[in-house]
Amino acid sequence: MNDLRAWLETFSCVSRVPFAEPERFAESTDLDLLGHMANCLEGNPLLHSVAVGRADADGVLRPVAAGGPFREHILSDVRVFFAPDHPHARSVSVRALHEGRTLVVADYPRSEYLQHPNLAGWRETLARIGIRWLAAAPMERQGTAWGVLVLAGTRDLPPAELELAATILARFMADSLDLWEAQRRTQDLHRQLRQVAERDPLTDLPNRRALQRVLVTPRALDGAGRTAVVMLDLDDFKAINDELGHQAGDAMLRALAERLCASLRREDFVARYGGDEFVLLLHGCAERNAEEVLSRLEAALARPLALADRQWSMRASMGVALAVDHPAQDAERLLRLADMALYKAKASKGRRECSWCFANAEDLPPKQGAAVSSFSGDEGDLDIHG
Repeated sequence: MNDLRAWLETFSCVSRVPFAEPERFAESTDLDLLGHMANCLEGNPLLHSVAVGRADADGVLRPVAAGGPFREHILSDVRVFFAPDHPHARSVSVRALHEGRTLVVADYPRSEYLQHPNLAGWRETLARIGIRWLAAAPMERQGTAWGVLVLAGTRDLPPAELELAATILARFMADSLDLWEAQRRTQDLHRQLRQVAERDPLTDLPNRRALQRVLVTPRALDGAGRTAVVMLDLDDFKAINDELGHQAGDAMLRALAERLCASLRREDFVARYGGDEFVLLLHGCAERNAEEVLSRLEAALARPLALADRQWSMRASMGVALAVDHPAQDAERLLRLADMALYKAKASKGRRECSWCFANAEDLPPKQGAAVSSFSGDEGDLDIHG
């Protein structure tokens, strides 16, 4: 392999790292990315070792990433002190960083940089390995000196070629870090915007849009058919708004949201569906277990609530569709069944023994039933609990 082709493959190898596994690097730090770039250079015929160093406030240049046979030794043992009276103060890497230019040193073990008596052991080690040259190139990010790239090799190569290659690699690695940071910021912004778009501003619960996303995920209705879909609606809520005003009505909705969240388990899900209507997904529920949860919800809502210098007891109607009863049904149909059950529960609230009603599949022909908006969305998995 000629040198030009080897350098081209080197640049190509490094350039692929940030984009080869975007999911893997989504939560990576700059140092993670640098480490993978350095590792990909191992075995390169032109390079023996590679390292990236950063200077700290204590006057020490420390390696933060490395590749090659000396990787572990470089990361654990190498420190370059650059106080004026220290033998490393004139090191190639420190000079390159401070002067802002790429430096190449041929016959590095015999160079002036390694002649201090304290460096005799290191000088002999490099000579025994056969290190011929060392190149150090500054890495600039956003106009400031961020770090330094150091390359070493065992083959004699033209200094001009080494200077150009080190400069290009340092610039590319720094630009890759900037690009990846910008991508992470964009992802974070999108995540924040999605969270805002999928939260109800009044109750801080997930909203209908969040419910849509959850219902199209595989875990929304577990395969064993144990999920209970509950539609809950406050009784006589309009009267509260009419008598006490919308501010009191809003306070009641916030209190309802808090009590629902406090009564459910972490794996359950509650969303404000609209107005005074809420949807609950209770995981791992057969009918008896669902009734235990519903009884707990009923008792939690019945606790007195202070509104406008008066004590109120919230009452709600609930319609329940059990996936265990309808294992072949999709999420939209289960919601329609729960909505019909809710209608039954509200219609009988003056004479009922409990505030809920379970759905009956026979009540809902395939193309009939209460109107519920169709659900669509991507396959993202939101595990949101108020």
